[in-house]
Amino acid sequence: MATYKDLQDRIALDYLNRMTLGNEVKRAIQNSIKTYESTRYWFNEASTATATSAGIAFINIPSDFLTLDRLEVTFDSSDYQMSRRDFNWIRDMNVTRTQGWPTDFAYHGDRFELAIIPDSAYSITCYYIRTLPVLSADADTNAWTNEAANLIAHAATIDLLSGVLQADERVINRHVGMLRMAQTELNLRNSTRLTFSLKATNF
Repeated sequence: MATYKDLQDRIALDYLNRMTLGNEVKRAIQNSIKTYESTRYWFNEASTATATSAGIAFINIPSDFLTLDRLEVTFDSSDYQMSRRDFNWIRDMNVTRTQGWPTDFAYHGDRFELAIIPDSAYSITCYYIRTLPVLSADADTNAWTNEAANLIAHAATIDLLSGVLQADERVINRHVGMLRMAQTELNLRNSTRLTFSLKATNF
């Protein structure tokens, strides 16, 4: 598997022929990942289960949470999709502090506010788009250095050529073309693997 260092070397050696831009290359890689991380790919879809607590009107989001697909609550051994509401609706529903089976939620303050307030421990499954572990050490590896390596390499190279190096437009455009080819190739693989057909939505 390709590592963070492999990706850095590809950009510095193969594309820029500059070995003095180590920190700049790292920043360009991180910026490129930020650009694309909210796009739905098969490798950043995730699900995780948590549980409510009696009398507590919220659950925390997963630590790697980026955007939501759906929440499901388990009741009487069956899984039900919870309805998304606005925060005011949830607060109005909970004004009397009634407790029972939660069926609705709102995303607010980096947590899921629930209605009605749970009266017990209910299992809730969150389906979402996740952020991948941050690349830090040279030996680190994840989908950005493997499945999406072409995309990130050309995006980072364009960032460096246009910003740091202020290269000729023809050089930049060559990598723009390669970036589009990388996007097309990744999108083709992506379309056959996605779990959800929904488009990721930013909060």
